Amino acid sequence: MAAWFGHLIRTTDGNNVDGVLDAKAGLYLTYPLSPTEFIATVSRRQFALALRFDAEQRVQTFTYQGPKSGEVRLLPDAKVGRDAAAVFPPHKSERWLGFVPESMVDPYFVENNVARWTLRIRLTGARSERQLVAALIRFNTANATFSESFLSGSWALPGASRAKTRRAR
Repeated sequence: MAAWFGHLIRTTDGNNVDGVLDAKAGLYLTYPLSPTEFIATVSRRQFALALRFDAEQRVQTFTYQGPKSGEVRLLPDAKVGRDAAAVFPPHKSERWLGFVPESMVDPYFVENNVARWTLRIRLTGARSERQLVAALIRFNTANATFSESFLSGSWALPGASRAKTRRAR
Protein backbone atom coordinates (compact mmCIF):
# COMPACT_ATOMS: atom_id res chain seq x y z
CA MET A 1 0.00 0.00 0.00
CA ALA A 2 1.35 3.44 -0.91
CA ALA A 3 2.03 5.90 1.88
CA TRP A 4 -0.12 8.83 2.95
CA PHE A 5 1.47 11.78 4.74
CA GLY A 6 -0.25 14.51 6.70
CA HIS A 7 0.74 17.58 8.57
CA LEU A 8 -0.67 20.70 10.07
CA ILE A 9 1.16 23.92 9.43
CA ARG A 10 1.60 26.86 11.73
CA THR A 11 -1.32 29.12 12.38
CA THR A 12 -1.83 31.60 9.58
CA ASP A 13 -3.48 34.17 11.82
CA GLY A 14 -5.04 34.52 15.23
CA ASN A 15 -6.64 36.89 17.70
CA ASN A 16 -6.30 36.58 21.46
CA VAL A 17 -8.91 38.60 23.36
CA ASP A 18 -8.81 38.15 27.13
CA GLY A 19 -7.54 34.56 26.83
CA VAL A 20 -9.91 33.52 24.02
CA LEU A 21 -7.96 32.52 20.92
CA ASP A 22 -9.52 32.50 17.45
CA ALA A 23 -6.98 30.94 15.05
CA LYS A 24 -6.74 29.42 11.57
CA ALA A 25 -4.36 26.88 10.03
CA GLY A 26 -4.10 24.59 7.05
CA LEU A 27 -4.45 20.80 7.24
CA TYR A 28 -2.39 19.29 4.42
CA LEU A 29 -2.47 15.66 3.25
CA THR A 30 -0.12 14.18 0.67
CA TYR A 31 -1.65 11.08 -0.89
CA PRO A 32 -0.88 8.46 -3.59
CA LEU A 33 -4.17 8.86 -5.51
CA SER A 34 -5.76 10.98 -8.19
CA PRO A 35 -7.95 13.84 -6.85
CA THR A 36 -11.08 11.86 -7.83
CA GLU A 37 -9.85 8.73 -6.01
CA PHE A 38 -8.82 10.83 -3.01
CA ILE A 39 -12.30 12.38 -2.67
CA ALA A 40 -13.97 8.96 -3.03
CA THR A 41 -11.68 7.37 -0.41
CA VAL A 42 -12.02 10.17 2.15
CA SER A 43 -15.79 10.39 1.61
CA ARG A 44 -16.15 6.64 2.16
CA ARG A 45 -13.82 6.31 5.16
CA GLN A 46 -14.38 9.74 6.75
CA PHE A 47 -11.71 10.93 9.21
CA ALA A 48 -11.15 11.49 12.91
CA LEU A 49 -8.85 14.12 14.40
CA ALA A 50 -7.40 14.32 17.93
CA LEU A 51 -5.66 17.38 19.42
CA ARG A 52 -3.77 17.52 22.73
CA PHE A 53 -4.57 20.61 24.82
CA ASP A 54 -3.94 21.84 28.35
CA ALA A 55 -6.51 20.27 30.68
CA GLU A 56 -8.16 23.61 31.49
CA GLN A 57 -8.50 24.73 27.87
CA ARG A 58 -11.91 24.44 26.22
CA VAL A 59 -12.74 24.35 22.52
CA GLN A 60 -15.75 26.57 21.87
CA THR A 61 -15.92 25.95 18.12
CA PHE A 62 -13.84 23.95 15.66
CA THR A 63 -14.55 24.01 11.91
CA TYR A 64 -12.99 23.17 8.58
CA GLN A 65 -13.72 24.20 5.01
CA GLY A 66 -12.75 23.68 1.40
CA PRO A 67 -13.03 25.94 -1.68
CA LYS A 68 -16.72 25.30 -2.31
CA SER A 69 -18.08 25.15 1.23
CA GLY A 70 -18.70 27.37 4.18
CA GLU A 71 -17.31 26.36 7.56
CA VAL A 72 -18.42 22.85 8.60
CA ARG A 73 -18.30 21.89 12.27
CA LEU A 74 -15.87 19.33 13.63
CA LEU A 75 -17.91 17.73 16.38
CA PRO A 76 -16.45 16.59 19.72
CA ASP A 77 -16.04 12.81 19.90
CA ALA A 78 -14.99 11.36 23.28
CA LYS A 79 -14.21 7.93 21.78
CA VAL A 80 -11.62 9.46 19.45
CA GLY A 81 -10.05 11.38 22.37
CA ARG A 82 -9.87 8.19 24.49
CA ASP A 83 -8.32 6.30 21.58
CA ALA A 84 -5.55 8.93 21.23
CA ALA A 85 -4.92 8.91 25.00
CA ALA A 86 -4.63 5.11 25.01
CA VAL A 87 -1.86 5.24 22.39
CA PHE A 88 -0.15 8.45 23.56
CA PRO A 89 -0.95 8.99 27.25
CA PRO A 90 -1.00 12.73 27.97
CA HIS A 91 0.76 14.42 30.87
CA LYS A 92 -1.59 14.95 33.83
CA SER A 93 -1.84 18.64 32.90
CA GLU A 94 -3.04 17.79 29.36
CA ARG A 95 -5.82 15.89 27.59
CA TRP A 96 -6.67 14.66 24.13
CA LEU A 97 -9.84 15.97 22.51
CA GLY A 98 -11.30 14.04 19.59
CA PHE A 99 -13.31 15.42 16.68
CA VAL A 100 -15.18 14.11 13.63
CA PRO A 101 -16.65 16.17 10.77
CA GLU A 102 -20.35 16.91 10.74
CA SER A 103 -20.17 16.29 6.99
CA MET A 104 -17.40 15.82 4.46
CA VAL A 105 -16.00 18.73 2.48
CA ASP A 106 -13.89 18.47 -0.66
CA PRO A 107 -10.41 19.98 -0.15
CA TYR A 108 -8.39 22.50 -2.09
CA PHE A 109 -5.93 20.69 -4.37
CA VAL A 110 -2.85 22.88 -3.97
CA GLU A 111 -0.50 20.80 -6.13
CA ASN A 112 -0.19 17.29 -7.51
CA ASN A 113 -1.13 14.82 -4.74
CA VAL A 114 -1.53 17.48 -2.00
CA ALA A 115 -4.93 18.36 -0.52
CA ARG A 116 -5.65 21.15 1.97
CA TRP A 117 -8.52 22.21 4.19
CA THR A 118 -8.66 25.36 6.30
CA LEU A 119 -9.15 24.74 10.03
CA ARG A 120 -10.50 27.35 12.44
CA ILE A 121 -10.61 27.00 16.20
CA ARG A 122 -11.96 29.16 19.02
CA LEU A 123 -10.30 28.19 22.28
CA THR A 124 -10.75 29.51 25.84
CA GLY A 125 -7.90 29.42 28.34
CA ALA A 126 -5.38 30.32 25.63
CA ARG A 127 -1.80 30.70 26.78
CA SER A 128 -0.06 34.04 26.67
CA GLU A 129 2.96 32.33 25.07
CA ARG A 130 2.96 30.21 21.93
CA GLN A 131 1.59 26.69 22.26
CA LEU A 132 2.45 23.64 20.20
CA VAL A 133 -0.59 21.35 19.98
CA ALA A 134 0.02 17.72 18.98
CA ALA A 135 -2.38 16.44 16.32
CA LEU A 136 -3.32 12.95 15.10
CA ILE A 137 -5.58 12.07 12.19
CA ARG A 138 -6.87 8.69 11.02
CA PHE A 139 -9.72 7.25 9.02
CA ASN A 140 -12.95 6.91 11.00
CA THR A 141 -14.08 3.46 9.93
CA ALA A 142 -15.83 1.15 12.42
CA ASN A 143 -12.73 -0.51 13.90
CA ALA A 144 -10.05 2.13 13.20
CA THR A 145 -7.66 3.04 16.03
CA PHE A 146 -4.62 5.24 16.38
CA SER A 147 -2.67 2.14 17.48
CA GLU A 148 -3.05 0.72 13.95
CA SER A 149 -2.37 3.79 11.82
CA PHE A 150 -2.35 7.56 11.97
CA LEU A 151 -0.83 10.69 10.51
CA SER A 152 0.72 13.10 12.97
CA GLY A 153 1.41 16.79 12.98
CA SER A 154 1.35 19.84 15.16
CA TRP A 155 -0.44 23.16 15.30
CA ALA A 156 1.56 26.14 16.53
CA LEU A 157 -1.01 28.40 18.19
CA PRO A 158 0.17 31.98 18.56
CA GLY A 159 0.68 33.45 22.00
CA ALA A 160 -0.58 36.89 22.99
CA SER A 161 2.68 38.48 21.84
CA ARG A 162 2.30 36.95 18.33
CA ALA A 163 -1.45 37.29 17.92
CA LYS A 164 -3.38 40.50 17.73
CA THR A 165 -4.12 41.02 21.41
CA ARG A 166 -6.68 43.32 22.89
CA ARG A 167 -8.93 43.50 25.90
CA ALA A 168 -12.68 43.53 25.62
CA ARG A 169 -14.20 46.91 26.44
